[in-house]
Amino acid sequence: FNQHGSAIWHVADYMSKQFERIYHAWVLDFRDRYLRWVNPAARPWEPSCRQCDGKCKTPDNQMVLCDHCDAMYGISCLKPKLKKIPKGVWHCPSCAPKVGKNHTVSILSAVTEHAARKRAEIGDVPMKTVKQKM
Repeated sequence: FNQHGSAIWHVADYMSKQFERIYHAWVLDFRDRYLRWVNPAARPWEPSCRQCDGKCKTPDNQMVLCDHCDAMYGISCLKPKLKKIPKGVWHCPSCAPKVGKNHTVSILSAVTEHAARKRAEIGDVPMKTVKQKM
């Protein structure tokens, strides 16, 4: 059941891409910046605006999610402010310079992860033939 192209293989592929992206964004990138925990940018996993630590009370439909580190930002808190949620890939102010320069980082994006997730959802489940003995 775990052969290449099976449903479990696609799920494992998706999970490995997700882990690799999050590990790179949350561990490797943050160790070099020496951010203290009081800085909201040091906690990208929290479901509130990372620019103002949630003080803006921005509603969810006005939040944008970074496609590299998963940090959320209110569109009115960004500098320059966004007028609407961007279509397609968007990177936060701290990830944009890194992703633009480093092609390895751009591969670790939520876009490739999303494609792997779609393959996992529609993956063919191999049918095991059962021989009946009578």
